[in-house]
Amino acid sequence: MWPNYTLYICPTLTGCIPILINVGRYDEALSELENAVNKLPSITPHLAMSRGYAFMQLRKYEQALSDFEFIIKSRPDYASALDNAAYCAFMLSDREKGIKYAKEARKYGEPHAFNDWRKGRYNNKSRNGKESRHMKKHD
Repeated sequence: MWPNYTLYICPTLTGCIPILINVGRYDEALSELENAVNKLPSITPHLAMSRGYAFMQLRKYEQALSDFEFIIKSRPDYASALDNAAYCAFMLSDREKGIKYAKEARKYGEPHAFNDWRKGRYNNKSRNGKESRHMKKHD
């Protein structure tokens, strides 16, 4: 759907960035992503998904949510972006937004945040200070 010119400008998107993310080196991945973003006229949804995921893993939920919402604006059926946006909203204690995104993600086949919400896992976040589910990899 979107032109993938990021691969021509930044071949590390198919090389080092996914590897850095997969091995948990999120700060380094963010640095490489910012280098790629600076070479483009604007951020692409592919870059936003990778950057949002790295932010989410670093518990920088506001930045992550912003990237996932950028994707959702242009592709409201992107289930992984919706599910990750729901998770970030719940972590920011924005229950209304979290539920909205969780329901949409479930509708498109990503039920993780919805199921966790229905089980009450996000209700305990502020009481014990721990995250309610393991963060997952995006597609």
